[in-house]
Amino acid sequence: FDLLLFEQTSFNNPNQIFIIQNLMLALFNHIEGLMFDSSLSHSFLELRSPFQRYIELVEAHYTKEKELAFYLQKMGVTSKKLNLITKQVCGKTASQIIIERVLLEAKRELCFDEKSIKEIAFYLGYTDQYYFSRIFKSHTQSTPKTYRSQFVQ
Repeated sequence: FDLLLFEQTSFNNPNQIFIIQNLMLALFNHIEGLMFDSSLSHSFLELRSPFQRYIELVEAHYTKEKELAFYLQKMGVTSKKLNLITKQVCGKTASQIIIERVLLEAKRELCFDEKSIKEIAFYLGYTDQYYFSRIFKSHTQSTPKTYRSQFVQ
């Protein structure tokens, strides 16, 4: 990083961009080497595939499926196994990942879309906007209406 900073702030060298690119390539190669030399890398690589599959399933179904049982059935694993994987990869439970994805989309909709809170709740798979509001508030300490008002003037 020191070399990158030095090259970026040094005199105007016509080859400066190539030097920085090569230094970054060397840095990435070094990081990759450390990752594969690590004793943890093997277990991480084993966990990455099922974790990636879980994330893809959540991404595809979070608006309709909030129950962990749906994802467990699709993956053919137990909740204990999936939670072990998600905790090791990102430090969160499988259920937290679902909730956080739903909340992320809810926040995005509240900030950037003019849909009503009822429409957003329905889009996210909630038939009752008040239940959606309770879930939202329990995780964000703010109602959807209050959250929206912070960003939309």
